[in-house]
Amino acid sequence: MYTTVNRRVLFLLIAMIVSVVSIQPIIAQFEHHIVGARPASLGGSGMLLKNDPWAALANPAMYVSITDVSVSAAYTPGRFALPELGSSAATTVFPLPIGTLAAAVHRFGFDLYSETTVSVSGSRSVGDRLAVGATLNWYHLSIERYGAAATVGITVGINAEITDNLSSGFVVSNINRPSIGHGKNTLPQMIRAGLLYRPHPLIRILAEIEKDVLFEPEFRFGVEYFLTESFFIRAGMNDRPTRAAGGFSVSVGNLQIDYALQWHFELGQTHFFTLTFSLPSKDKKRLAEPTVTATHIGVRPSLVIEQLLLQSDVEARITDPFIESLLKFMNNAGETELVALPGIGKVTALRIISFREGHGAFEKIEDIRKVQGIGEKTIENIIIYWRERYRSDNM
Repeated sequence: MYTTVNRRVLFLLIAMIVSVVSIQPIIAQFEHHIVGARPASLGGSGMLLKNDPWAALANPAMYVSITDVSVSAAYTPGRFALPELGSSAATTVFPLPIGTLAAAVHRFGFDLYSETTVSVSGSRSVGDRLAVGATLNWYHLSIERYGAAATVGITVGINAEITDNLSSGFVVSNINRPSIGHGKNTLPQMIRAGLLYRPHPLIRILAEIEKDVLFEPEFRFGVEYFLTESFFIRAGMNDRPTRAAGGFSVSVGNLQIDYALQWHFELGQTHFFTLTFSLPSKDKKRLAEPTVTATHIGVRPSLVIEQLLLQSDVEARITDPFIESLLKFMNNAGETELVALPGIGKVTALRIISFREGHGAFEKIEDIRKVQGIGEKTIENIIIYWRERYRSDNM
């Protein structure tokens, strides 16, 4: 009994402290919680990040940028080092020909007070530069000795690619104004808008504003830098209350590990951990395992390209239209399209884009080898893949 009373007192004290420090009263329930280490390390400004299921949870339109079936788990031991304010979440994403579907579950709190959100999302592209998405959220609130209640909310989002280096997004959460409990307390309705700017292929700068219809807006800012294909670093800040953040990502094969640390200047630190596993699509599997290699055809790697271009098999022969189609793709593809090629990761894709911007379009296949990180083996696999794709598209 004594322990339970102490925990209740502790929880009330936490609520009072957070309310005073934030300079705003605590809303009924289900305020926006940052989920996932990558958005957290950017000060919460992650609604326009591509290929991240937790950024897409904030803006459902971004699910279309995820090209692989993905499963991810996120864990926060406790905000401000308080276990009672911990959270855990899991999500899975399924890209489909007509769009992308996703499901997620998130729990915040402890046995005396807990919030659980179950989400189902869908998104699709509308043209080349526009994507829309929506999320159906089932909210469940449980308070010891006061019972439990549930309701449903709808979030909608949009992402627009203004230029190759600038994109914008807009999200409205709980657009249906749901209420919960006997007192019919209205859940927070958030309006978010953001910009992502890429001054260099390896750098992303993000800025967002979030406005609850009842309170002052909150501003967020973040920077992400790609050091290598498998290691990224990030930093960010947000106000109301003021917090600084930083973190990194490490990729090992199909596994990505993200970590973030947020620092509240009065309440202290919060740690975020994310583990994401991606299952390459069938196309990627086929690309990663080409049917023809230098060993198979018995020539030196330096002769592979020439050998492929001179194959005598009429059906498999690489013709001028084939070369034109490959060069057209390499000169116009964006980051998401380029990483679908065998041997091309995020950093190499960004280097390709940077090379095009600095040197102009690729005029011949050999020009692609001038991009840092692309060698003869990569060119070989790209040609083999594109030959199969070209043949399939023109059958």
